[in-house]
Amino acid sequence: MLKQPLHEWRGCFYWIYMLPTRDQILDLLKAPDYRALKMKELATRLDVTQPEYRNFRASLKEMVEEGLLVKGSGNRYAHKSHISGDVGALRVHRKGFGFVSVPGKEADFFIGKGEMNGALDGDTVRVESRGYWSREGLPQGYISEIIAESKKEFMGLLRRRGQRWIVDVDDVSLPRDVFVDIQGVEDAVEGYRVTVKIIDRKSEFRGLVGEITDVLGDPESAHLDYDTVVRRFSIQEAFSTNALNDANVRRHIGEELGRRRDLRSQPCVTIDPEAARDHDDAVAIERTAENGYRLFVHIADVSHYVREETALDREALQRGCSTYLIDRVVHMLPEELAAKQCSLVPGEDRLALTVQIEMGTDGQVILSDIYESVICSQARLNYGQVQSIIDGNKTGDDGLGEWNEQLRWMAELSQLRQQIRLERGSLELDVPEAVIALDEEGEPVSIGRYPRWESNRLIEEFMLVANECVGRFCAKRNVPVLYRVHAPPSTEKVESVFKLLDRGRKQGKANIQPLKPKDFQRLLSQANTLPNATLYSKLLLRSLSRAEYKPEDEGHFGLGCAQYLHFTSPIRRYPDLLVHRALKRALRGDPSWKNDRNWWSDLGEYGRQTSTLERKAEAAERTYKRMKQLRYMKRHIGDVFEGCVSGVLRSGFFVEIDEFLVDGYVPSSDLNQPVDFDGEKQRLVLRRSRKAIELGMPVRVVVCAVDLNALEMDLALAEDENASLLGRQHVVGGWRKKKKGMRKTKKKRKGR
Repeated sequence: MLKQPLHEWRGCFYWIYMLPTRDQILDLLKAPDYRALKMKELATRLDVTQPEYRNFRASLKEMVEEGLLVKGSGNRYAHKSHISGDVGALRVHRKGFGFVSVPGKEADFFIGKGEMNGALDGDTVRVESRGYWSREGLPQGYISEIIAESKKEFMGLLRRRGQRWIVDVDDVSLPRDVFVDIQGVEDAVEGYRVTVKIIDRKSEFRGLVGEITDVLGDPESAHLDYDTVVRRFSIQEAFSTNALNDANVRRHIGEELGRRRDLRSQPCVTIDPEAARDHDDAVAIERTAENGYRLFVHIADVSHYVREETALDREALQRGCSTYLIDRVVHMLPEELAAKQCSLVPGEDRLALTVQIEMGTDGQVILSDIYESVICSQARLNYGQVQSIIDGNKTGDDGLGEWNEQLRWMAELSQLRQQIRLERGSLELDVPEAVIALDEEGEPVSIGRYPRWESNRLIEEFMLVANECVGRFCAKRNVPVLYRVHAPPSTEKVESVFKLLDRGRKQGKANIQPLKPKDFQRLLSQANTLPNATLYSKLLLRSLSRAEYKPEDEGHFGLGCAQYLHFTSPIRRYPDLLVHRALKRALRGDPSWKNDRNWWSDLGEYGRQTSTLERKAEAAERTYKRMKQLRYMKRHIGDVFEGCVSGVLRSGFFVEIDEFLVDGYVPSSDLNQPVDFDGEKQRLVLRRSRKAIELGMPVRVVVCAVDLNALEMDLALAEDENASLLGRQHVVGGWRKKKKGMRKTKKKRKGR
């Protein structure tokens, strides 16, 4: 324990005892002569008193959950550097094999189906190398020990199997049923969705034993969709009391005014979606004497409020980013900060980091300056309002008229910046996106397409150029930050898509070696000339690798540039917050960051963690959207829609319904004749008619069935429009009639 004098009273010194910090605990465990100790032994070594033991125990468990410490056999605690083999988190694929991500290693270990040693998804495990590689080029290993069992709760449907009750788990990473006891569980109804935690992995009968932790309710209820997604993806909603206390600390900006540039009189404005509540960027523009442009991009200074090594900072890192669902947001930061203290709301003085960029008449950057500032946004505009001004529509008495000139300058500059990007090979990733309207009960009332206005592009272009300027500043000064890295796609993937494009264009194959952003841009342009251009564009975009956060600047293929990072959204992305902290150190001339080894060593782990959390948030957003789309389609069982073939498997094909941008599955068995699968050309060839069902092919389909639990939709080809592809089969609602009676649509099917 640490003791520090509190004050002197009546001639006596009083001392206050403090818990050891995380760094002090880690320093002890990293020591070369340290041996693994139990919790009480560790508390004794650190002089933890009995009154503080409960807080010390909670702190130690929290460090284990965050991966800072490892709890090994015999409940002994150690640092991972003292453990033989590699320690990491296990991810289990639905087919039974898995991957172990080890901090500090670029490649994951591949774990075969029989090499799990009883470990489940989310466990912290020790993995030993087999000394050879898998077919995918990953080091192959086996799990030698479970270091820490995951506290992950699984979700599924409560079912009765004979005299026993089971939970049919949704999570594909747990392909086994979980046996449960429902005695004492209120509202336990067969078919209801429940959450369950594993309490016994080595039962005397086959399967796992679990305990129901919550009964969510009827899966047919739209109210349940939000809870289902949040729990399925383990999205942390509530903040701890300590984090909320940190967020509620009022940090007055008066003391900051003396060392920041005062831009409160500048006419700047926020431009966001109409429903947005967190505004982390504002923009302003002026014309220069040379008839060029002076752009100001102001970004909320979140780092002033979220201090390092606080409970609030740790919980923001655990989230990694905000998760945007259709009708609500799970914020990375408490709402007190996200929508109030940090948000650049109109009429309120706010701290910011400003990127001031001088550009010529052609939109090229001449010079840029980055500094801390105080601003006051003068208006909050949405994309629709800005688009109305750009289109020249009359604004009436809504107060928008005063922004006409500035917004027209912004539109001009945005178009110039877009042209500059395209000329250097930047990709236009403009894929249609469904926009879904929900009623108060969470039921979808309409599905349309998200409008892509010039006002959207305007803000995107300004954020891109600000990120580039900050990236160049940090790279030039070797500031330790996370770059946004996007690796080039593999040539093999692109060539496979090119064969499909070649088939559509009926022309010879072009040389795409070596692959550069402009080569890929050319392929996208070719795809846009084809029927079903959107589909081919999607296929090309799927061949791209995923962007991720890394401390090394390896370039951004999609934008056709290097030295690119994320700086403009610190309210909703943790990497942006890290950039702000490092940037402010550099701007203030603080030399400590250059020699801060902990900062540099932690960056790689921060990058891996935030990249993973970003993918989790994206998956949750896609799942929630599909839930609502399928609820809407359930009302259209038996209806016929236009669509196109969006994917082909040996067992059938997927069709995306044009009107609602949602896909469903047609099994090849419904074609009433044998088929051959041509994987290279992505098509099914019907043996009798020699007709082919191939990617991009327009078809008319009937909605047969919707399974909300499995998130699947069964379709069938409409007989009247597809007679050449069908036999004597006919579709009536959710049933398919054949010569010998009727059979119900097959519903249990795994997705792509």
